[in-house]
Amino acid sequence: MVACVLCIGVYLAFLDKAGSPLRQYHPVFWLETVAIFAFGVSWLIKGATLWKDEAEPEMSTKAVPAPG
Repeated sequence: MVACVLCIGVYLAFLDKAGSPLRQYHPVFWLETVAIFAFGVSWLIKGATLWKDEAEPEMSTKAVPAPG
């Protein structure tokens, strides 16, 4: 996401000139689309909708008998 925002900044600062061949591809639109998609994927992973963590074994509350 950060890389997309930085690329948009570089494009707008240096490459968005009249007659630039990049303008026909609408790079701001595509970079924003990639950033939003990355945000959505990270949200789903963090929310454990995708790739859930393995369940940790529960700690037993029963007393363990002493050996011997």
